[in-house]
Amino acid sequence: YLLPSIFSVTIPMAFLLGVLLAFGRLASDSEIVALRASGVSPARLLRPVVALSVVAGLVTFYVVGVALPAANQAYRELIFKLVISKARTQMAARVFNDDLVPGMVFYISDIPARSGEWRDVFIFDGRVASKPQVILARTGRLHVEEARKSVGLDLTEATVYSFNQVDPA
Repeated sequence: YLLPSIFSVTIPMAFLLGVLLAFGRLASDSEIVALRASGVSPARLLRPVVALSVVAGLVTFYVVGVALPAANQAYRELIFKLVISKARTQMAARVFNDDLVPGMVFYISDIPARSGEWRDVFIFDGRVASKPQVILARTGRLHVEEARKSVGLDLTEATVYSFNQVDPA
């Protein structure tokens, strides 16, 4: 998934470096002067370089225009599936889960195997340090929208308790 983004930079840079090294070596050995003295025009010297630069440009254009967007989309879908899989498998009953969302702690009393619904849910949301929240709910369920690539929680009979850390009074 990351190779197209690497190739979009390395192909032009490698080609530029190769051309600079080749012509630098020709110039340092005075071979360009010898070629010019024997009647070879600068246009004839640059013909293979221009042809290869067109090929390198077309390959880079394909990588940036076609392969890179497709790879980025596939990468986003993979990350989304991994997050969903982690959320579904990591949540265990009677265990404080703090690895799912940074700054949040989940505690679920029971997860019946046949329904997969969470019962007696406790959530601590400390993502905003000045205003932490505690959420208590009778039941909860992980809600996944594949089309929108979003994950949410459906909580029933939920109560949200907010605390003001700046002015607790």
